[in-house]
Amino acid sequence: MIRKSTWVVFGIFIVLGLAAVFLRWSPSSPLIQPTATPASTALPFALQGITSIDVNSISLESAEGSVVLVRNADITWTRNGEVIVEAGKVEELLANVLTMRVMTELAPDYPLDTLALNPPAKSITLETNAGTTRIAIGAGTPTGSSTYLQIDDKPVIVVSNYAIEAILLAFDNAAPSTPTPQVGEVTPVP
Repeated sequence: MIRKSTWVVFGIFIVLGLAAVFLRWSPSSPLIQPTATPASTALPFALQGITSIDVNSISLESAEGSVVLVRNADITWTRNGEVIVEAGKVEELLANVLTMRVMTELAPDYPLDTLALNPPAKSITLETNAGTTRIAIGAGTPTGSSTYLQIDDKPVIVVSNYAIEAILLAFDNAAPSTPTPQVGEVTPVP
């Protein structure tokens, strides 16, 4: 048969095994290390603290001319002071401008001439009740995937080319709607 000392060693082994399992799986176990919850690493917005409701007018100045969109008292928008534009198209434009994400920020003393920001080829101006914000659009980065911007006198930032292209396309789309042609009576030709 089995000796008494073998049963004692076997019992000690079982007790140690149960203690290890208890310590490992117990909620208050000192062996359990809390795992860090992954945090979102979304890039910051280029324009902080401005919403589309705050914007009274937005304009684009370039070598081709300027486009000025102004919010009227009845919450409609006019383009260059004469034609009413669909509000949805302007909201799309504002959403694109206000949600640009900063990819990186350059040093404050970086020379603006090398980035085509002195003077910029294009600039966007937002007017709110709090003041005016000017966004200067510079040259593309050497990789060709992003563009240099300067907001007011802040350091130069880099944003995605997609964001700039979407903004410029939204300015083009913020044109007055083409009216639906009226169907007239057709007279048969003999």
